[in-house]
Parts: sequence; C-alpha cells; structure tokens
Amino acid sequence: MDQYHVIDDRMHNPKGLEVNAVLHCNLRCRSCSHLSPVMPPWFAEPEQVGRDLTRLARSYRSANVKILGGEPLLHPGLTDLIREVRESAVTDKIILATNGLLLSSADDRLWAMVDRIELSLYPAGPSPMGNCAASAAGPSVTAPISR
Repeated sequence: MDQYHVIDDRMHNPKGLEVNAVLHCNLRCRSCSHLSPVMPPWFAEPEQVGRDLTRLARSYRSANVKILGGEPLLHPGLTDLIREVRESAVTDKIILATNGLLLSSADDRLWAMVDRIELSLYPAGPSPMGNCAASAAGPSVTAPISR
C-alpha cells in the first residue's frame, strides 16, 4: 500500500503532486472536472512555481509532479515552467497531462524535458495520436482510458 514516509527529514509522497500550468483549455468538454470551458485565460508564473516548489522541497519529496490544466500546452512559457519544476528538486519525474491536440506545435525541447506524457482521449473528440507519433521516442506516452 502506498503511504507517506519520512526519509531524510522529508515527507515522501508516493502518489505525486499536481501543478496547474493554466486553467483554460482548447476544448469545451461539458464534463470537465476543472471547469476549464468557463475559466478565463490564466498562466502560472514559472518563477513563482519554482520558488514555491524549492521551498517545499526542503521538507517534501514527491514521486512525481504532474503538470496539467486546463490544457498545459496553451502556456507560452511551458518549457520554463518544466525547467523550474525540475530545478526545484521536489521530484525526479515530471509528467505532462494533455489532450494532445497541440503536441505537433509544441516546443521541440518539451520531449526531452518530461519523463512521461499522459494523453486524455475523448470518444467523440479528435485523436491526438497522429500529432505525437513522430516525437514520441523521448518520454513514454500513455493514454489512460476508462471503460
């Protein structure tokens, strides 16, 4: 069973930590659990996220940090945000959760900066799989699907 442990005077979270890069999205899903279709554009400030996570890392360690939104690929400074998360030392593993529709226009550096990309697939929506096939040699690409 995954439980929190104190190791080297830091709380270790085996389940992960989430960072909202943006609140808005490029889709308008009625069942959105983040209310992204009605949220105005908002972007997390990479430097502030870095400062907060660096401070947190003094007493906390996470199995991973998942960067999500809304749609995180809408963030114009996404690679800066990812760099700040990595440099904070709060985790060694960074996951990007995306609907994948903007992957083909993402900064090429993105693929080397994250450890895993999780694609959200929607039965009635367009498929992002063609958008990421050419670049998927870097991090693993997973598509959580509930049946």
